[in-house]
Amino acid sequence: MNRNLFVVAILLLFAASCSVTKQLPEGELLYIGGKVIVKDNSVSHKERKALQSKLNEITRPLPNKKILGLRPRLFFYNLAGNVKKEKGFRHWLKFTIGEAPVLFSQVDLEYNRSLLQNYSENNGYFNTRTSADSTKFGKKVRADYT
Repeated sequence: MNRNLFVVAILLLFAASCSVTKQLPEGELLYIGGKVIVKDNSVSHKERKALQSKLNEITRPLPNKKILGLRPRLFFYNLAGNVKKEKGFRHWLKFTIGEAPVLFSQVDLEYNRSLLQNYSENNGYFNTRTSADSTKFGKKVRADYT
């Protein structure tokens, strides 16, 4: 029992220590998603939360998928390194199991802002003002929409 617990602890420590931002190209930032904040006191709290979750689904591109706070598919993509052949284990690991990083340079803040504005107006929330900004956390970036 103690041995199994020790092995699980070591595996979790190993997984948590792997930085997915280490392999990013120079000057690039990893996009970790968008956060939509609705500042309207005329609607109920429940309706505001529902609108925020719907607006969060609209923003593009989607960030890399997370499992237990980690990005294992991005880890496997980086682990495979440069693939020289179009077949083999490394190719399979990188392109079947792995997932390419979503870079902040792929995010169009103005396009997402206009999408959120249009969705709001099409669903009866008129005279809305939408702004877009970004927040940097080391080599990671989150898009903020209000």
